[in-house]
Amino acid sequence: MRDTDSDGFLDEWNLDLDGDGQAEDSWRATAVTPEDAEWSWGVLNSMVEGEIARSVPDLFTLHERLEQALSIAAPTTPDNPALAKLSAQMEIASASPELARELLASDESLRFFLDVRKDVLIHLLKSAHSDAEIWTEFAEARGRGDYPTMARVLEREFQLTAPLADLGAFREEMLRKLAPKRVAWAQDWVPPNIGWESEKVCYRVYWGQFDFFGKKGDTLILPTIGPVSYHEETEWGIDALLVGKGPGCGGVTLYVNGEAFPVRAPEGKGDIEFTKRLVSESPEKIVIEQVAKGVGPKDSPYTVRFLCSALAGRADSPIEVAVTGGQTEDRLELGIGLSKLPQETLRLDSALGAFSVRGFQTPLIGWIEMGVAFPAERFQRMGGSELENQVVLRIEKDKPTTYHLECNWPRGNRFDCCPTGEDFFEGIRGLAASLR
Repeated sequence: MRDTDSDGFLDEWNLDLDGDGQAEDSWRATAVTPEDAEWSWGVLNSMVEGEIARSVPDLFTLHERLEQALSIAAPTTPDNPALAKLSAQMEIASASPELARELLASDESLRFFLDVRKDVLIHLLKSAHSDAEIWTEFAEARGRGDYPTMARVLEREFQLTAPLADLGAFREEMLRKLAPKRVAWAQDWVPPNIGWESEKVCYRVYWGQFDFFGKKGDTLILPTIGPVSYHEETEWGIDALLVGKGPGCGGVTLYVNGEAFPVRAPEGKGDIEFTKRLVSESPEKIVIEQVAKGVGPKDSPYTVRFLCSALAGRADSPIEVAVTGGQTEDRLELGIGLSKLPQETLRLDSALGAFSVRGFQTPLIGWIEMGVAFPAERFQRMGGSELENQVVLRIEKDKPTTYHLECNWPRGNRFDCCPTGEDFFEGIRGLAASLR
């Protein structure tokens, strides 16, 4: 941009698409009479806001007509680097996806995007349709910023009558491409792990034992997780539970006619055979599967299938458990376990279906909180062993039962005002109430 006559007003624009110092296109202001404005925030802001509100729809119409005209004049135009960059929504290397999305959601950024892309499209169209007489009329309209006239010139020259895309839909699609990933999964960074996470909490399971990673903020860790221990605090958080030989945060025990059969094999030892896989993946939800075969009496074993989900924006994880096999006459119960902690406080609301523990294992990790929201109508009793505390539910063979895990590492929470175990339990009670 230049002020060629030194009158204080910009009157020439040059477009250098490849950064070689040579302009591929240029245009000048025409028939424009500058207007003085009061030098105050209120006046200038209202002028700019009004101009942006007026210009975005007109720019979008021109943008669409340029796209249509270029498809006629040069249907096989090779990919243009400048257009490719713009088509990537002008990725900002130093900005988070959330910030980039917020910027491009504004009318100001959308106007800038359409304005720059419009200039690239004009250059490409002029190169493909260079001998046309329309460019004189087009340049005059361009010089005064008359986008509707520029669009009409193209409509007449290329006989464009196709309907225009919807501006709202265009903006929505552009922002959808920038939507930050909010769920993830991974497996075998250390076999036989499989993990699933939202941006809030990460869970994993191995040999039937459940574990969780507490986070300091909204982030995904599984895409870059490695074969190392995370029991020391990292920039994103920590592996918050020392599982040992217990169930961890939500492992189960199958009771067959009152006899307990833990559905886990610490260190991979035992007769239970475990398999795992990804079931489904979408931008908002991950579902993984763990199957345990050979659970229960050796002469009539059961298969226990877990479907574990990560939901975008949520710290809880729905766990669906289905039990098949065995004997028809067997009486079945499911104990949902939370590992016992050296120092702990348990809370239970059996009428609502909420169970939690707040406790302490090591100073390095600090306090941890684990909770289960379960179907209250199936509640039988509290149970457990020297390794775990359980809520025991009545279940039926071939009929899935769903409970929700939710875990928290308080040290990673920001701006909490003196959180207590009762606060966490109230959250589990609220989750249980919402699931009824």
